[in-house]
Amino acid sequence: MKSKTRDNKKILINILKFFILAIVLGVCIWLIVELFPIMKNISTQDGQIEFKNKIDSMGILGKSLAVTRSPFDHLAFFCK
Repeated sequence: MKSKTRDNKKILINILKFFILAIVLGVCIWLIVELFPIMKNISTQDGQIEFKNKIDSMGILGKSLAVTRSPFDHLAFFCK
């Protein structure tokens, strides 16, 4: 009896992990699609300003990208 409930819990945990992974991958793909056109022009001053404005206009999601913004700033620096 106990092993059956453990098996059910393991199955539920695996399903939950799968859904979390799917959500994270979906968000990553959405961000790439959303930001790719802007990333192409990041080597120009206007492109950098447009990229900053786009991140700032994304609201909470843009604020959560503040940690990952640093690599984008480095990328912009090296593209000059």
